[in-house]
Amino acid sequence: MNVSQFYNTDLENSLLSIMLNDSNALDDLIDTKEEVFYTTANKNLFIAIKVLWQENKEITVPNIHGLLKTGIDTVGGISRLSELQISYITSAGYKEIAANLEEYRVRREIRNITKDIGVMLNKEEKNESILNAVTSKIDEIYSVNEEDTGEIENPLEELGSILEERSLNKGKVTGIETKLSGLDKRINGLNKQQLIVIAGRPGQGKTTLANNIGLRVANQGKSVAIFNLEMSKIQIFEKMLSCVAFIKNDNLKLGNLNDEEWVKVAQGQSRLLDLTQNLKVFDTVLSLDKIIANAKKLKKKNKLDVLIVDYLQLIETGGKKNMSREQEISTISRRLKLLSKELEITVIALSQLSRAPEQRADHRPILSDLRESGSIEQDADVVMFTYRDEYYNPESEEKGIMEIIIGKQRNGATGTEKVAWIPEYQKVCDLDLNNY
Repeated sequence: MNVSQFYNTDLENSLLSIMLNDSNALDDLIDTKEEVFYTTANKNLFIAIKVLWQENKEITVPNIHGLLKTGIDTVGGISRLSELQISYITSAGYKEIAANLEEYRVRREIRNITKDIGVMLNKEEKNESILNAVTSKIDEIYSVNEEDTGEIENPLEELGSILEERSLNKGKVTGIETKLSGLDKRINGLNKQQLIVIAGRPGQGKTTLANNIGLRVANQGKSVAIFNLEMSKIQIFEKMLSCVAFIKNDNLKLGNLNDEEWVKVAQGQSRLLDLTQNLKVFDTVLSLDKIIANAKKLKKKNKLDVLIVDYLQLIETGGKKNMSREQEISTISRRLKLLSKELEITVIALSQLSRAPEQRADHRPILSDLRESGSIEQDADVVMFTYRDEYYNPESEEKGIMEIIIGKQRNGATGTEKVAWIPEYQKVCDLDLNNY
């Protein structure tokens, strides 16, 4: 019996024997990770079985031979395949066998982590770097979704509760409000498990919009974390102080403040301090792994409802050297979407646009203007663009107006909402200034 604390080839052989003989069991096992098989031959055989299954071909020894041809020895040869098929007894307990093999896989991964820690310690890497690498690897090890049985009873019951809540609200927004009334009605506020992308060319106000939303979320008693990869905390809070204290941003920058404004500074600082229990701002966290790690820490403390990242193209992934930037952005957007689902939060990610809008007569952005647009557009539940006509047209009749163009909404309509743009106070609000 070939058993150790890190693998069990007898269990591997039993599972492969079941796959070769029971198509119903194979349908349940097809999502098994190939890494659960310790021996190379068993791993290769599982991969071959999966290829045949994907091609809708019968799982037989001749078909496996036809697939691998001269590579048949990589799975142990014809005689071994025949032995596995003949040794089949029953499919009973195949889920338990798969679960046990998964335990062995995790144990091997843990062993690898301990080896990696030893290597990093010998290289005298910083403790923070080691801890981040270990945390990321542990998250990766356990990134296994619960089995979805396809049952509809619980979802229908949950939907009934949602509809009842909507009825009681009489059409009111059910998500966290941005306090931009038109936008809230259009997207139903900020909802859990959503990835919202705010994109725009430089100077179009996307950061100001995101900061305003962050302040209003915190002011409602909800928890928000802002990761700004472009500005320092001082710069961020200077903008926020201008907004909440109603002091011109230029006056703050130049220190040109009168007595009345100094009073407003004190009041604004006090108000921002009151919000700190709900508002966290990070300006040195640049890597995707670190952003995710901090988000998870905050969520464990029940201190995260909305996560804002400014902006996507500045995030470091630590990916392979030969990975293209498009592949990196794809990784970032996908993991942020998965994070929104895992933590049941809203993730707002800001994104730069290509120069395409500058080259069109109508400079309003469209989905194809997103840099590395394919993955961002695919992963996002909502994509909205910021556009200010006066930026391009000095004689524009819409001075002081920002258009929020909803280019994609997975569960709703697209369209445009106009809001007031007041740059001197770093503020975005309704046109009637009700939320000024």
